[in-house]
Amino acid sequence: MWELFFYLPFKSDNVSTSFSMKIIVIDDHPPLRKTNSEVLSSLFPNAEIKTFTYPSKALKDIMVNTIDLVLIDLQYNNKENGIDFIREVRQKRDFKAIAYTSHNDSGILKNVRSAQFTSYLNKDVEEEELIRTVLTVVQNNSLQFYESESYLKHKRAINDTEDRFFCTDFEKESALTQTEKRVVQNIAENEQSNNEELADMMNIHVTTLKKHITHIYKKLSLKSKDGVRAFWYRTSK
Repeated sequence: MWELFFYLPFKSDNVSTSFSMKIIVIDDHPPLRKTNSEVLSSLFPNAEIKTFTYPSKALKDIMVNTIDLVLIDLQYNNKENGIDFIREVRQKRDFKAIAYTSHNDSGILKNVRSAQFTSYLNKDVEEEELIRTVLTVVQNNSLQFYESESYLKHKRAINDTEDRFFCTDFEKESALTQTEKRVVQNIAENEQSNNEELADMMNIHVTTLKKHITHIYKKLSLKSKDGVRAFWYRTSK
């Protein structure tokens, strides 16, 4: 089972890649799906590798077979969601899952970990990092999260953004998006309105409004709508 060895193009001990595995690649971008399948086939010559366009197409295979590794995109043109898929399936089946995505909003890392992924890769990574991450994840247990270079880079970028200090109202206001500024104005001008009513005024879903309010609190270093109203009246003059 461990008789053959593959030498990696980066600093590493010889790592066996000859053992039999079942790997699934899910991505609705054909060239990437094909390329990643070929990389994994070269890395694990004895592995059984299947590719699928959407998570829903892979569901039956994952539920009826023993799968070792799933490399999965997070967003699809048919609106399926890779995070929701892994979160649901990992409650029923034990396997390792690597998020492979260009999706990079500030909440993605937290969502990936809470859904029980075992690592995260951005799609702009070099092949060397893909290989390093896959090999590390394969050797770890399915409950252990590997912080890849992609993960750490994204985490640093988020921390840098969160650590920004806005010392004047002008700088704070400049950090708001146009939509967030509209939310601030609506909160200030409609003091008696609840979130549902504010969302209706802006013709957006209440969940979207709540996300905007959370971002506003963070950017303005505030904790309540009273603080938002005070900020608006102070800066709108």
